[in-house]
Amino acid sequence: MKQSTKPKQFWKTGTVHWFDESSGEGMIKCEEGVNYYVHYSAIESKQKWKSLQDKKKVKFQTVEDVTFSQVTKVKEI
Repeated sequence: MKQSTKPKQFWKTGTVHWFDESSGEGMIKCEEGVNYYVHYSAIESKQKWKSLQDKKKVKFQTVEDVTFSQVTKVKEI
């Protein structure tokens, strides 16, 4: 039986630093002070129009990239 080598994703918490609805991009600042790029496609919502409100608390998962850290899933809390 082959075991998965994919690491488990852990949820982090933070605050939406800014989000631009027209471009669908923004930044989330985690509680540790690190900034993460977020794209609207990472927003988990039942709403048809996906957006984040500035200064709103969120939980999110990330992936580390060579150039920047990016959010893969985000939910408002």
